[in-house]
Amino acid sequence: MPIEHPPPSKPSVALKPRAKWGYMGLLAGVAAAAWYIAVRPNNPKVLISPSGSAIASKLTTEAYVWKRQWTPSLPQVVGEMGPHLDSIVVLAAEIDRWPTKTQPAEIVRPNIHWSALLSFPGRVGLAVRAPSHLQSGKNSEARLLCLQTVVNAVLLDASAHDVTVSELQIDFDCPQSGLSGYANWLENLRPSLNQDTDLTITALPSWLDESAWQDVVAMTDSFVLQVHSVDIGTANAAPVLCDADRSLRWAKKANQAGVPFRVALPTYNSAAGFSEKGDLMGIVSDGPIPNWPPGTSVRFFRSEPSEMATLNLALRQLALAHLTGIIWYRLGDQTEGRNWTSATLTKVIQAREPESKPDVVFRMGEIIDLELDYSATLPGRLPPSILIRWNEAAHLIAGDGIGGYRFHVDGQTACFQLNEDLLQSSAVQEGRRNFGWLRFSIPNPKIHVEVRD
Repeated sequence: MPIEHPPPSKPSVALKPRAKWGYMGLLAGVAAAAWYIAVRPNNPKVLISPSGSAIASKLTTEAYVWKRQWTPSLPQVVGEMGPHLDSIVVLAAEIDRWPTKTQPAEIVRPNIHWSALLSFPGRVGLAVRAPSHLQSGKNSEARLLCLQTVVNAVLLDASAHDVTVSELQIDFDCPQSGLSGYANWLENLRPSLNQDTDLTITALPSWLDESAWQDVVAMTDSFVLQVHSVDIGTANAAPVLCDADRSLRWAKKANQAGVPFRVALPTYNSAAGFSEKGDLMGIVSDGPIPNWPPGTSVRFFRSEPSEMATLNLALRQLALAHLTGIIWYRLGDQTEGRNWTSATLTKVIQAREPESKPDVVFRMGEIIDLELDYSATLPGRLPPSILIRWNEAAHLIAGDGIGGYRFHVDGQTACFQLNEDLLQSSAVQEGRRNFGWLRFSIPNPKIHVEVRD
């Protein structure tokens, strides 16, 4: 989950957001997987096909809690998601800077609400984030000692709060050329863990073809394959975080390592700013868009709930021998406009049909109020266009758009067009939303609705 690292051989750079201080490296995709639905009454889970037949599936459903500063509402989110998750992995420490001869290491310890973890019904893992710099050379021993010290500290902290740690996850975006040294690091970290705590790492798809990759995973109990990315090579890049074919290919290749692994899928959205010359100004995956200079082109990279639900099912259908679960990055709270809410994530996890098709609801009366209703479907982006037609017996007296929709009339059709700012927005809509009203010359006219994507 990198902040920065040496560029890979291809133009895509793996990025994963880490609160408002930076971004962490992940890459992901979507795939078409039509007719299997995930059912989670107990462990192990099962997949149910439309015919009613069950297919054995031991894949877990997990999530990250990745916050350097816990907000007051985050413990509530952890509690709400408890019934839907097998485990959570919590950011316990982040090394912002390695120690040097003249300066100590800079380490951030999140203000974890341990009571929320103690009451969580599933397993709890802790993650330590390390800077993405080369671990080889004369400073290697000092950096390894720093990492060991941090690992020991977070495990002692958990023990002091009576939280059992199922796994210790190292999040380090090692350069491909340094994987052999990383394997040595992991071997030296093992004595810090007891026999009940697994040693886990996050892994980038670019590692899978390296000769030292097998040496790295041999030192672990499992790994998490990060499969979503922001292609920042050009301002004209397709604005998506997920690529179906690549994600499924990477999962199949990761399976060849013969080590248990999970796939991390995103729940966030990013905005990338490019200058008039096409140079990257920055990427925002948490919080408001910066006040970039005039002329900046902003591209939005989204995690669409329907696409992620499809990918979730597709990965489960692969039935890979060593794929053990799906872990969602990340749990968000009500303060995060770029992250799904817990309600959205729950719907995605439970999705029977991975589509977002809101109903149009009419509240009849002298004035007809118009609403989009997402309660029976997956949350998603607002439709760019909604057309409402009526029979010739009715005459439209007045109408207007609400909530970001412009209104105009074309003959017997009322057209509601989404404003450009909302059309480009990464926000995911759930629940109900009023988009306009109409008033006719007669009560209860016959109305036909067309929602256009």
